[in-house]
Amino acid sequence: MRRLTYLPLGVKLTAIIFAALVVALGVVYLWVVPRLESRLIDAKLRELREAAQGLAFELDTRQPGLSPLVLIPGDRARRLDEVAQRIGGRATLLFQLNPRSAGDLDLRVFDDTNRRTSAGIADDPLVQRAARTNRTIAGRVERDGSEYAEVATVLPVSRASVLLLAVPIDNVVVGAAPIQRSVLVAGAIGLAGALLAGSLGAQRYVRRIRRLETAAERIASGDLSVPVRVEGRDEIGQLAEAFENMRARLEGLDRARREFVANASHELKTPLFALSGFLELMTEEELDEETRREFSEQMADQVERLTALTGNLLDLSRIDAGELPLEKDAVSIDASALQLVQEFAAAADASDHTLEVGASEDVAAYGDEERIVRIGRALVENALRHTQPGTSIRVSAMADGDRAELRVSDNGQGIDPEDVTRIFDRFYRGHGPAAHGSGLGLAIAREVAELMGGSLGVRRVGEETVFALSLARADEAAFSRENARMPALDSS
Repeated sequence: MRRLTYLPLGVKLTAIIFAALVVALGVVYLWVVPRLESRLIDAKLRELREAAQGLAFELDTRQPGLSPLVLIPGDRARRLDEVAQRIGGRATLLFQLNPRSAGDLDLRVFDDTNRRTSAGIADDPLVQRAARTNRTIAGRVERDGSEYAEVATVLPVSRASVLLLAVPIDNVVVGAAPIQRSVLVAGAIGLAGALLAGSLGAQRYVRRIRRLETAAERIASGDLSVPVRVEGRDEIGQLAEAFENMRARLEGLDRARREFVANASHELKTPLFALSGFLELMTEEELDEETRREFSEQMADQVERLTALTGNLLDLSRIDAGELPLEKDAVSIDASALQLVQEFAAAADASDHTLEVGASEDVAAYGDEERIVRIGRALVENALRHTQPGTSIRVSAMADGDRAELRVSDNGQGIDPEDVTRIFDRFYRGHGPAAHGSGLGLAIAREVAELMGGSLGVRRVGEETVFALSLARADEAAFSRENARMPALDSS
């Protein structure tokens, strides 16, 4: 059996089809032919019964009241021969000695169309049963190495004689032979046609599978530029479609990876170059205290930029490895909203934005408080970075059924429709002059939200763009103690 695994798929499919047809034809042959023979034998027994009953009545009423030995002596043999020829068998008339003696079944052959085999005919089980029960008995009997379809009946008036009609089974079922041959011939033709059709069909499927194999090898080698050919909607077509979807996603990820490498190199190179220049100036130049302090502040900004980039890369690797540490406690969302507004108040003033706490509810959710705040920071930073000066930004906490939401909304110019569907993809940085950074902030924020059992999405509501972090809402008992420690929400 292990060697069969090395056979070509086309050979296996053809062999399976051939084997299935052989089994089906075998079942048909073994089911139809025996049933056909059984039906032929039953039909012959019905014919023998009708012939036996009619002949018995005729023989017994020609000379009513006479002994069987003198029954129509002139016509008896002729009538038996006529019936025997009509049924294709033999007709035998037997009489019973001492018929009035109870239980006496001493039968003797009185007349037989085949006297050469009359020996032992009186002991035929059907003859004995008919004589004993005075009924017509039909069945199959094996005698002298042959099988017969027989009917034995007692003459209705005298009840002293038994008429036996017998036909060899071979003569009965001879009509089934042409049907057997027809089944065999049709089966052979069907098998030949099945082999041809199965071979052609198998080769077609094999060609499709080989195309998928070629596409898989091409993808494995790194060539993602050629689409996978999809044919049909069957299982192979669905597999090809899955390959094509995988290729498209891998192509997108590969393109994003290349873009990220270029962007990350630029993002790393710029602060490193700036740090190198500042250090060189501070080392070689005589700087006054104010200039030195300014350089130090700028160096701190570059270090912060590097820290954020490396932090994003670290979070990304932890997410992929399933090792990102998360806690799941009851967290006050309205307190997080207030914290974000307080943290970014100076940055908003510096960029001429209005940042405020929107109409919020006293609501809490299950999640990691630090991660929730970090997601909020990413949303507020994006709003400050990608909207024009004078834009109003609001951070609010809202309840929506069994969900709690942290929302960051602005009335800026909105998001480019081309960016909306990909804004949460890894390494995607958007279009236009405002596109910068590593393209990881929102991607990481969404994946962290999903790890906490929530979601992160964006929608347009009227003239506002709304980013919403949705988490499972915590009940009052779960966060009342923590919420009691929170400062009052100042929405002014």
